[in-house]
Amino acid sequence: MKQFLKYTLASFFALFLFFGGIFFLVIGILSVFEKEPRVVEENSMLVFDMSINITDAPPSMDFSDFLEEAMGTGKVRTHSLRQVVEAIATAAEDDRITSLFLHGEFVPFGYGAGYAALLEVREALELFRESGKPVIAYLKSPRIRDYFLASVADTVVVDPYGVVALNGMASQQIFLKEALDKLGVGVQILQAGDYKSAVEPFSRGDMSEENREQTRELLEGLWTSLLEPIGGSRGMEVETLRELSNTRGYFTADEARQAGLADRVGYFDEVQSLLAERHGLAEFRDVAQTDLASYLGSIEQPSKKALRDQQRLGVVYIEGNIVDGEGGGGEVGGDRYARQFRQFRRDGDVGAVVVRINSPGGSAAASEVILREIALTREAKPVVVSFGTIAASGGYWVATDADRVFAQPNTITGSIGVWGILPNIEKLSENLGIGWETVKTGPYADLFTLTRPKSEQEMELVQGFVDQVYDDFLSRVAEGRDLDIEAVRELAGGRIWSGARALELGLVDELGGLTRAIAEAAERAGMGDQWRLEEYPAVRGLSEMLAEFMDEPGPILGRKLQGTPLWQELKMLESLNDSLGTYARMPYNLYLD
Repeated sequence: MKQFLKYTLASFFALFLFFGGIFFLVIGILSVFEKEPRVVEENSMLVFDMSINITDAPPSMDFSDFLEEAMGTGKVRTHSLRQVVEAIATAAEDDRITSLFLHGEFVPFGYGAGYAALLEVREALELFRESGKPVIAYLKSPRIRDYFLASVADTVVVDPYGVVALNGMASQQIFLKEALDKLGVGVQILQAGDYKSAVEPFSRGDMSEENREQTRELLEGLWTSLLEPIGGSRGMEVETLRELSNTRGYFTADEARQAGLADRVGYFDEVQSLLAERHGLAEFRDVAQTDLASYLGSIEQPSKKALRDQQRLGVVYIEGNIVDGEGGGGEVGGDRYARQFRQFRRDGDVGAVVVRINSPGGSAAASEVILREIALTREAKPVVVSFGTIAASGGYWVATDADRVFAQPNTITGSIGVWGILPNIEKLSENLGIGWETVKTGPYADLFTLTRPKSEQEMELVQGFVDQVYDDFLSRVAEGRDLDIEAVRELAGGRIWSGARALELGLVDELGGLTRAIAEAAERAGMGDQWRLEEYPAVRGLSEMLAEFMDEPGPILGRKLQGTPLWQELKMLESLNDSLGTYARMPYNLYLD
């Protein structure tokens, strides 16, 4: 009995220490975050460190991210597009901010730091510069996305050992057919649309001419949409920039200065001296500074009561693969998002809804679920759509019944087509000596089995599903965009377009970013200036992060893989959960830099 009591008390004491340790750890972390807002001094410099990821939706951390950030372990910071644009726009009119300093290199993750989002950030920087305040950029070895943003500066300084990339855009696609054949995995393909090339990696060993044609045209359009703003800021013709790209692509610091891509070559201490000089000071250490996050925290916010009294404008971020059900881990679950649209529709305090889309599509059924709720919401209040970097296939499907659709010139959009893929492991089973026997009540009882290829009759049946979904897709576009269905059929076929080309084709209404779409929605609802945003998905609180962490910490290897091309491809395959196996998804994942 004595031993029992001894071990029982020891166990209770160990549990007390464990949970007590967690309690004090959380309290310690909260004390790190609960700092007094930083006061912005007069004659301050706004520092924009580009070593971040910019997402459309407000960043949502898990508990591991929370711990890493709290302990300063080098976790890449994430800001939402709206936060970054708001900080720069406010600083342009803030007399305390007299300059802006750009440095660092972006760290894209998932669908973050895309070119459409960066274009909107760039436009905010242009307005800052037009306010008469200097913008200085210091670059070490900028890639295209870094230089695209930094080229807006009135003074661009490149480190003497830096290299400036202006090498163009490329898309590299993987083809798996021969590998699958060797493994003994068979694949049967269904598709609607000559350009719907998402299935090509499984059905071909090379790229079809239709796919090559659309990819080349898309890349040329996107590249031009980057060169035009760069040329405007640097006072250079687009053709001159194109020639520089084609004849060399990469430039040393001196070559970049001679070519007109940079204004100076200098070390960081020399840039510091320049910044001090621009502020009328002798030493850089005397220059008052504030970063984006600190500056946003310093901006005076309305009181809680004032916020409660204001009407709300809902913003829904559809960012990631669209899947059936609830989704999770960066996926857009059709059922989960449908509930949010219903909530906004029934809430009388929500005057309008903006849908921000940054998605290559996914499940056709889930896309239709979301579209249906958007259409019902539009009957009650204005619905405006803003396309981000990608709004293709299912990502375009859900936008077809909006009051107005905005896109950026470099938005990847369209891809109006449907496909299906039916794998089987018959040969693989034979190679491994595995046999399968089936007993069924009818010829179609095991239609979706993986153990054998589909018969001709079965393929005809499933192809009928694909064709029906494709016809529905065409009808949604024709009705929503007020276009003749035959005209839609001509520009559909799964083909992808740039936002600029989509405007010419009538697939979008206007060029502009998220800020413009929000202003349009508020105007249509007659909301004036007295409103506040309510965003979905909302940022999770500490209690929610902790609960999720305790439930499923997640493997370290998986966290390290996240955001890589391999992870993106695996997540795409994992998200293929449509009940009929039909997908309205972009032909491939584009990794552009």
